[in-house]
Amino acid sequence: MPLVQTWNYIVKGGRGGDAGDPGKRGEGGIGGAQGKQNDPCPSRDEYRGSDGPPGLSMDEADPKWETNFKGKDGYDGEADQYELTGVPS
Repeated sequence: MPLVQTWNYIVKGGRGGDAGDPGKRGEGGIGGAQGKQNDPCPSRDEYRGSDGPPGLSMDEADPKWETNFKGKDGYDGEADQYELTGVPS
């Protein structure tokens, strides 16, 4: 029966990458149209909904965005090696 030595290496997964550059903040949306007009109320453009506010910068939305949006770490791998050390005669 041959004699065998075994090594089992655990290869650690890589670290996640840094978060990408944040995009530009968005413009606010246009307010909606006036609701259904009923007499005696007039129909006027100024009765439409208010425009939405501009978007937040990433720092305002999430002060820890550089950490929170970092890439995930890779999974650990595994490698086995076997060495035949001798065969009895």
